Amino acid sequence: MAEQKWDEEVDLLVAGSGAAALSAAIAAADEGLSVLVVESTDRWGGTTAISGGGLWMPNHPDMHTLGKEDSPEKVREYMDTVIGDVGPARLR
Repeated sequence: MAEQKWDEEVDLLVAGSGAAALSAAIAAADEGLSVLVVESTDRWGGTTAISGGGLWMPNHPDMHTLGKEDSPEKVREYMDTVIGDVGPARLR
């Protein structure tokens, strides 16, 4: 069998360009590895690029106009419930 020749040889081949893939690529590059990201489509971002792009802005001033109520205390209660005790937090 003849010896195979590659166009490029890298330490890490990343398939896809979503948030997780690009995070892995950046982390590897930061550690000095050679990285190649390949994407099967003509757009970057994978499912991250087409997500709803939701953003949580706790206690946002416009929430009241939408009929929603929030407070720093409710935000803290939610975070404590979801995340648990990870150390001291400061409410502003």
